[in-house]
Amino acid sequence: MTRIIVPAGSSLLSAYGLGVARIERHAERSVLRRLDDVRGSLETMFEALVDEATEAIGADGVAPDRVRVGDRMLQLRFLGQDHSVPVVFRDGASIDDAFLRAVEDLFGHAPRSKAIEVESIRVTVAESGEGDAPVRLTEDDGAGNGAGERSRSREARFTGRWRDTALVSRSALAGGRVEGPALILESRTTTVVEPGWIAREDEHGAIVLTPGAETDSESGSGSGAGAGAGAGAGGRRVARAGTPRAIRNELIANRLGSIAEEMGELLRRTALSTNVKERLDFSCAILDGRARLAVSAPHLPVHLGALGLCVRMLLERIEMRPGDIVVTNHPAFGGSHLPDVTVVAPVFADDGSGGPLAYLATRAHHAEIGGVTPGSMPPFATTLEEEGAIIPPTYLHREAGPDDRELRRLLTGGRFPTRALEDNLADIDAAVAAIRRGADSIRALARSDSAAGLRDAFDALRERAALRTRQALGRLGDRDVSIVETLDDGAEIRARVRAGGERLTIDFSGTSPASPTNLNAPLSVTRSAAMYVTRLMVREDLPLNEGLLEPVEIIAPTCMLNPEFSTDPGAPNPAVAGGNVETSQRVVNALLRALGLSASSQGTMNNLLFGSQESGERHFGYYETIAGGCGATPDADGADATHSHMTNTAITDPEILEHRYPVRLERFGVRRGSGGAGRRRGGDGAIRELTFLAPLTVSMLTQHRVRGPEGLDGGADGGVGAQRIERADGRVEPLGPSDASGVGPGDRLIVETPGAGGCGSPDQTGPKG
Repeated sequence: MTRIIVPAGSSLLSAYGLGVARIERHAERSVLRRLDDVRGSLETMFEALVDEATEAIGADGVAPDRVRVGDRMLQLRFLGQDHSVPVVFRDGASIDDAFLRAVEDLFGHAPRSKAIEVESIRVTVAESGEGDAPVRLTEDDGAGNGAGERSRSREARFTGRWRDTALVSRSALAGGRVEGPALILESRTTTVVEPGWIAREDEHGAIVLTPGAETDSESGSGSGAGAGAGAGAGGRRVARAGTPRAIRNELIANRLGSIAEEMGELLRRTALSTNVKERLDFSCAILDGRARLAVSAPHLPVHLGALGLCVRMLLERIEMRPGDIVVTNHPAFGGSHLPDVTVVAPVFADDGSGGPLAYLATRAHHAEIGGVTPGSMPPFATTLEEEGAIIPPTYLHREAGPDDRELRRLLTGGRFPTRALEDNLADIDAAVAAIRRGADSIRALARSDSAAGLRDAFDALRERAALRTRQALGRLGDRDVSIVETLDDGAEIRARVRAGGERLTIDFSGTSPASPTNLNAPLSVTRSAAMYVTRLMVREDLPLNEGLLEPVEIIAPTCMLNPEFSTDPGAPNPAVAGGNVETSQRVVNALLRALGLSASSQGTMNNLLFGSQESGERHFGYYETIAGGCGATPDADGADATHSHMTNTAITDPEILEHRYPVRLERFGVRRGSGGAGRRRGGDGAIRELTFLAPLTVSMLTQHRVRGPEGLDGGADGGVGAQRIERADGRVEPLGPSDASGVGPGDRLIVETPGAGGCGSPDQTGPKG
């Protein structure tokens, strides 16, 4: 920040504003129809709203000749979006063009082929202000001194140093300036002017603070006016010259974390799908110039831990130059499963020299990308192509500009192509917008601090994460524990954990071979699980960073946790849809029990998918993961009905679910008593019940439907999960752990998610709390 405004009477503004505010009234109407269907009737609809608002303001005593009609506003969005953009309705102006310009200004892109929906319309009428005299608010001086006088000075401490500080009456500022350090005194307000800053009064009576020509290098980035010193990407340095390395790196790390969060928020606001906007099934990350995961927003662990390996594998296949943006979902290149589409771009310094400063990556789950069932996670798939469109590393943007022709071909040209091409492209465009926002911020950060400083911060983050892992392993002590985690289909995950000498070895030798089902987890997913568990050992607020794995050796021979993939488009590849969401959860549970950190949580994401078989605008697909019990630890009971471990998603709000899809939510609550007993009890699962209102295909991918999640140190197992369909005619059909079925109007799906394991012998049970 380089300009700070302290309004006149700032401590009184709420009361003053109420006293001088003009009377306004609004009238609004929900429309929820396509723009093309209501275009011809908008003028009439607005006239009715103006009459309604005018009548309301008249009831407050405002005469008709004192009523002013404000802008007539349309709240518009692309069909399928949840967040709207305001556009002014003007006679003769193109609504479509105004909306597209507003979307491009706000998000950086606009999907031109999507239909536009009018969410609502709104008008405001207000009491006319014509002829009103301007009012200037002032405060009593309070300092008891004449204009233009400085009352006195005293010693005050600014960022670690005592200084001679002027005490200035508010009236002394009129028409002049005060240089810091100073305190400007009024009866109800004191304004601090930091060393190196200047205070002036503007034409509205506000105090305006700006840095002097040479801001005091010793003033630091403290409170008040000087707080702007740490702002960073706006042009001032994140850290001043001479700032200790540790502090400088911490400031840059925090700024990088903010950039990742900004990317995620832009992706959420711009995307079309419920998966991204409501369930938050996406992740954004910043990698260093060697494509090692450095910083991420608090998104999905199953995504984030895989992104470093994914980008490095892309770089082995494809060269990335300034301006390039690449997309993939192929497990052979670090992808997780096909609905998770990854977009990657390098970030170079402004002059393009010195190699990449960083890489940016987003990964978002698409509700539909093809496959034999709607939702692109078919429970009975045996090969990768049965799960949908496969995207090997493919350029989206080159130096010459954007080109999505190859991407369109891949999405529509396979045996089981996507049913929602335009939605896929819109969500990928949203990812591109997020990448561009992040790249701009990274370049600004490099300009404000230097490329060398940014690279130094990346190295420091990695070193710190590795150090914290070694320290955690030192506290853990020597350990050699083997765990067998048996999946519902009988496949086994065998994990041997050996810790000692600040090193950790995770050995998956003996795990079942590649599965004929979709429970195969690509190596990137297995590494994600190991990184996540390592992060849990480090009880410090650190981002997921690949330095966490530097003291960790992962042994994963070819098996269901590291299946072989071919890059030959005609070669068969193992199915992976369940490996990403289900097997990953079971790996985490096995490692947490082996390390003695926690009993097993629900060990599943309880994946529910339903949709229609049509393609194009008539198609829809819906996907959600359902919460369950969290495992007890030696120190605490497990949480009830919570998304845990490798998933960090939300669940769609009932209002949005029922508005956008032909379903009715009948029940969603805690499944009491399903958590395992113990000195510390396991968390309870959840119950979710839906009634379908149209013919649909329903799929489920789940685990712990055969045996409940395991307890720790004598704690009892959690309750098993179950799901069934209650037909409209009264028949009841149980569904297996991985199953699919057609449903019709009136059919009801009931899902009971697993409880979690308890910790400690049940005869030591204490009160749950």
